[in-house]
Amino acid sequence: MGQIPKELSPYESVQHFFGAELRRWRERRGLSQHTLGQRTNFDASLIGKVEKAERTPSLTLAEACDRVLETDGALARLWPLVERERAQAAPASGPEQEAGGLWLAGSLQPGAYAGAWPAAGLVPVLTCEGEIVLMPIDRRALLRASGAAVVLPFSLPGGVEWPRLVRALHAPERVDAEIVGYLQRVLEEHIKADKRHGPHEPIEVATVQMRVIDRLRQGARGEVRNELLTVAARYAEFVGWLHQDGGDAHAATHWTDRAMEWAQEADDNELVSYVLMRKSHQARDQRDAQRVVGLAQAAQRVAGPLPPRVHAAAAEEEAQGHALAEDEAAFNRKLDEALELVAASHQEEIPVPGRGSYVTEVYIELQRATGWLELKRPPRAIELFERQLAQVPAAQRRDHGVWLARFARAHGANRDPDQAVVRGYEALTIGRETGSARIFEELHRLDAMLAGYRDLQTVSEFHDALTTFSPLVPPH
Repeated sequence: MGQIPKELSPYESVQHFFGAELRRWRERRGLSQHTLGQRTNFDASLIGKVEKAERTPSLTLAEACDRVLETDGALARLWPLVERERAQAAPASGPEQEAGGLWLAGSLQPGAYAGAWPAAGLVPVLTCEGEIVLMPIDRRALLRASGAAVVLPFSLPGGVEWPRLVRALHAPERVDAEIVGYLQRVLEEHIKADKRHGPHEPIEVATVQMRVIDRLRQGARGEVRNELLTVAARYAEFVGWLHQDGGDAHAATHWTDRAMEWAQEADDNELVSYVLMRKSHQARDQRDAQRVVGLAQAAQRVAGPLPPRVHAAAAEEEAQGHALAEDEAAFNRKLDEALELVAASHQEEIPVPGRGSYVTEVYIELQRATGWLELKRPPRAIELFERQLAQVPAAQRRDHGVWLARFARAHGANRDPDQAVVRGYEALTIGRETGSARIFEELHRLDAMLAGYRDLQTVSEFHDALTTFSPLVPPH
């Protein structure tokens, strides 16, 4: 009788995971350890010890097994993580620990395996199928993102072990409030990263994690399922926002609609209101004044008391719709209402990231400056931008770039091309750093506004710089 294979613990360590993957691929191909050893020129006993995590595999072994088992390089891609774990048996306190205390895969060296690129790192990511895949992500970008990735450390923040999260995908009834809280905290890190670095760093991993949550949601029961619905709605709203800032209106609409569906199913009226406000913002990108106002008013009519800042966000969005419709009186009235709501929020609530925490007095006044620009009052817009921009927090670098681009447009509308170009270059720098399509859309509008000044060297050089670095096709 053959020996019963040892039960593996793939989530105990990377080495255990490698062994489990090797066995999975070997059995999928119908090979014994002996046969695999013969075909790879390695001893069968070594194959067995690697599968049981009793021996550390070499890169040569990983590549040989990939070739024989036709894994498309799966084991060789995993090997750098095994080697890093072996070399750092004790937790290190270096730059790899910077990202919110999360464990990160080490950077790869050229030639470490076929297809590696030296600026990248491998990050273990949990998929909605319950498998761990290794995503090559720029390591410096990941560190800058302050942990805004679906990286799977061996100990999650708050004491949650990631094997529990993996097991929950296969048995969603195991999901508990602790896991839900962890998922919520990771979303808050995504939000922080987006404000500083723009949409492209967190968008892939946020989408993956949102799908994981959807998988958990489908099998969870009772109050935990309702909590997962709310978290799923918040992730979907955030992913929609990332696509909107990245210039993909279709994807933005898709994920925002999913957010609305889940928020309504969770009976979370506050979130329903917030998502309606986001849909109003998307309508503003399309310059549909009537829809902007209608959706923003619907957001304010949602049943139940709304947190003041969520209400203020909707009131401010309605104001922008009135500005697009050139209704100056209604514009100012709604912004004054939004300011009153923000003032009330200081006594009534603790801002929650992603649910209007960004709506401050400075934010409202900068939006007022935007409205003055739409109402063709550039001197008023310039005055407000000059007074308020210095108060934008450094952590909101992407949004600072959007405001700077609008400031530049205000100078252009005021027939001051020199100041328009100065502010335009400042915004362009941030646009290049963050990849925010909203910044480049504003700058292309500025560029069109300055077309009559192209005989000026400064304006011509700005046009060339924008054309060179913009990811967008200039409007005709």
